Amino acid sequence: VQAARSGRQNIAEGSRASATTSQTELRLVNVARASLEELLLDYEDYLRHRRLPQWAMDGPQASAVRAVPRTFKKDPSDQTNLTDLTDSGRWALYAPWLEAPEAATRANAIICLIHQANFLLDRQITALEAAFVEGGGYSEKLATERLRYRSKDRTDQTDPSDLTPPKCRLCGGIMALRTAKGGKSPGSQFWGCAQYPECKGTLPL
Repeated sequence: VQAARSGRQNIAEGSRASATTSQTELRLVNVARASLEELLLDYEDYLRHRRLPQWAMDGPQASAVRAVPRTFKKDPSDQTNLTDLTDSGRWALYAPWLEAPEAATRANAIICLIHQANFLLDRQITALEAAFVEGGGYSEKLATERLRYRSKDRTDQTDPSDLTPPKCRLCGGIMALRTAKGGKSPGSQFWGCAQYPECKGTLPL
């Protein structure tokens, strides 16, 4: 029971997490896959311990259960799929097996359904892994954009101390980087002649 609940819960949580981070979605879907594998082993043990027959994967009973998604539509043009049905509607499609009087039939039908769920989860995991490697999810992309912005911000903010000092237009000497202590823009930097106070030449930074 715990494995069944864990599988369903992690699939649901993984679906919700897909809106924010593919890494979390991938982790939750993998947990769901492991839970269903545990549930599968439990049902196989149930049949083995009671010496009940297990259906062959390609046998007529298992094939009939797997065919339900393809055969439940009466009208071929109907675009409805199993996910559009209610829980009771989906149960009704499998009721001939799930409500069968024989325990072996019920257990084997559930084994078939677990195999189908695992097949779909394996495909989802493969797709999530490929998408994560290629571009990551929302959170990963957000982090990438943040790093790109910070890198650009650092590039735009050139350190004035790395600039080559210009020559003074008054005396031709070298200028030095200075900080205004008063005036209209206190605290701002500018070029001032290194010969100050003999030469009072200045240049804007």
